[in-house]
Amino acid sequence: MSAVTEEVRYLVFDVDTGDKLAVRSVQLEGNVSFKTRKITQLLQTRKANRFPLLAKGTLVETDLKRDHQRIVDFYKARGFLDARVLRHVVEKDLRRPYLDVTFVIQEGRQIRVGGIQFDGVPEHLLPDLAREIQLKSDSPFNPADLKEDELKILTFMTAHGYLDASVNGSFTLQGEPPRAAIRLRVMAGEPSFVGRIVLQRIGERWKTRDPVVLREIRLSPGELVDQQKVA
Repeated sequence: MSAVTEEVRYLVFDVDTGDKLAVRSVQLEGNVSFKTRKITQLLQTRKANRFPLLAKGTLVETDLKRDHQRIVDFYKARGFLDARVLRHVVEKDLRRPYLDVTFVIQEGRQIRVGGIQFDGVPEHLLPDLAREIQLKSDSPFNPADLKEDELKILTFMTAHGYLDASVNGSFTLQGEPPRAAIRLRVMAGEPSFVGRIVLQRIGERWKTRDPVVLREIRLSPGELVDQQKVA
């Protein structure tokens, strides 16, 4: 009986890696309002550096895509709501193993805060609440700041006894040049007051008397409930 020999085949890939290319420069085109260095220092794509930990100096496609968003986020945080990165251009030096990267930007117009209107806030709380929010008249408008201010208002209201409060912020662009008119609608509800403070004993080894514990508590019967004090 003859032995059967199996034929073994190998798939071989011949890879020509070419020259290793380093990023020689990262430039911006179309940035009028901000210096190039202020933006490029935030990007993952950076020119080669003799200190590798500071800048790797290699070109990675995913880094380029994320850098598009980093540039847009930079502008939006400063009121340029329509800012876009139109494209990036990568040019190779034909004589040396270097790449030059350029991001082409369309800034658009900067939007600033116009008026700020509060609806539904008790009159005696308005001065303190206005100081709590981040948005200020004539400051660059960023929609993310509006969301943060909604949370700040909610925290402020619950700290002043309005435990069922809700907040809704909105804006409209008005005028020329356009400005963001901010409207903050607050459903305050009724304030809550501290009633009795009850200490619930757990286990049989509770030896500390109630008055000793109660004198350490910052809440007092009859005052507005402050969630921060409760915490």
